[in-house]
Amino acid sequence: MAKTFKLTREQLHALAKVDRKIDPETLVMLERVLVNGESQRNVAAEFGKKQQFISDRVKNLKERLAKQTEIVPDGFEVRMVIVHKSELDALDKFEKEGLKAHA
Repeated sequence: MAKTFKLTREQLHALAKVDRKIDPETLVMLERVLVNGESQRNVAAEFGKKQQFISDRVKNLKERLAKQTEIVPDGFEVRMVIVHKSELDALDKFEKEGLKAHA
């Protein structure tokens, strides 16, 4: 049995901000499927789309997340955080120092 891929609403919307190719209607569909657990087929039909349309977008999100986490060393975990853009340099420095300290 395939494992269900779920996201929180916050995670989905954060990913959507990174990928500006996700239009508002598609974001609503993805939220209903990935956050609320509704079936791809039912949501797609309601929006006049084929199930494959949603399936392709879910696959793209999974691939993007996999690329972001494939280089994570043992003992570390990936977390999605919201940070003001003025703090990005400090966050990058913190990440690099942590990786160096535990190498």
